[in-house]
Order: sequence, then C-alpha cells, then structure tokens
Amino acid sequence: MKTANKIFIISLIFFLILYTVCRFKLGIELATGVLYGYILAVLNFYALARKVTGMLEGGSFGFAVLNSQIRLLITGAILWAAIEFYGANVVGLLVGLSIIPISIPAVVLYKSFREND
Repeated sequence: MKTANKIFIISLIFFLILYTVCRFKLGIELATGVLYGYILAVLNFYALARKVTGMLEGGSFGFAVLNSQIRLLITGAILWAAIEFYGANVVGLLVGLSIIPISIPAVVLYKSFREND
C-alpha cells in the first residue's frame, strides 16, 4: 500500500474519533468546522502528493512551485469563504486541517519501527 494511502487511513481514524467527540460533547458548530477542515486538508494533501510524485518522476520544478502557490491561494480563499460567508468555526477548521500533519509522523514512525523488526 502506498504511503499516501496509509496516511489517509490513519488520519481518517483520527478524524472519526475526533469528529465523534466534538459532535456529542462540544457541539455541532465545532464538529462541522472539523469536518470542513479535514476535507480541505485531504484534498490539499492528495494534490500535493500527486504533484511531488510527478515531479520526482521527471516533471519540471518551476511548474511545481507555481502549482504550490496556486494551491495555497485556493486553500486560503476557501478558508476565508468558509469563515466569512458560512460562519465556520475557526478552531474547528484549524483542528480539521491539523489532522493530516499529525498522521504523517505516526505513519513514518510506524514504518521505521516495522522495518527494524
């Protein structure tokens, strides 16, 4: 299984636990923010993984820099629109966005310990 898929599976487990706790203990507004942030993080992660893989297989580095800047601009615009027009919970968005970065070291540590055995 590819590393990106492992990261997605681990992050999905973290998300489901976190969403369930937020939904029933902390309120629907926070849980909705976590959901929106997680969806945006997953889409951003897969776009980045696809570009990095293509770049390592012989793509141009200049286009990769331009693509990352465009992706960052789109991510910022989506976050701004979610907060400004839909009233999304900022803390929930930040928590949802941080699920993928927390899952990456977990997968790397798991892979490194598994290879040593």
